[in-house]
Amino acid sequence: MGLIRSITIKLFTKHSCLSKFMEDFSENIWTIKNLNNTYVSTPLYDYGNFDYQEFESLKEVFSILDEKEKLKKMSAVIVWDKEMEECFGFYINILESDDNSQKNYELNFGFDAYKRLKNSERHTDFSHYLNYLLPKLEKMGCVFYEINCSDYGF
Repeated sequence: MGLIRSITIKLFTKHSCLSKFMEDFSENIWTIKNLNNTYVSTPLYDYGNFDYQEFESLKEVFSILDEKEKLKKMSAVIVWDKEMEECFGFYINILESDDNSQKNYELNFGFDAYKRLKNSERHTDFSHYLNYLLPKLEKMGCVFYEINCSDYGF
C-alpha cells in the first residue's frame, strides 16, 4: 500500500496571468525545468486525462497555462524539487473572482509520502512542505483563504 500526501491551497494573487504566477513560483529549489532540461505539462486540450507531455520550450508551456486559464480549465505541471531530488504533481484550478484586480486559484500539490530528509532521521511530513510553500507564496504577494492537508492511501 502506498501513500500520497496532498496539500490544497486556495488563494488570491495579483499576478496578471498563470504564466507570471508560475514564473515567480518556480524560482529557487522548486522548478518546472527537469533534469533533461525539458518541461512536463498537460497539453492544451487535456481536460483531466493527465496525458503529460514533455516540451522543449518554457514559452510553449506558459502559453498553454495562459490559454487554459482563459478557458477556466485545470492546468497540471510536474515540478522538480532540487533539494529532495524528486518531482511532484502541481495542479492549478481557476476559480471565480469578484475582484478583477486579483486572480483566484486553487493549487494542489501531490507529494510522495515517507521521503527521508537529507541528513536527518525523520521523514517528510506536511510541515516540511508547508514551511517552504507558505512563505514562498506570501513573498509572491498571495493571500491564502483555505489550506487543506490530506493523506490518501492506494
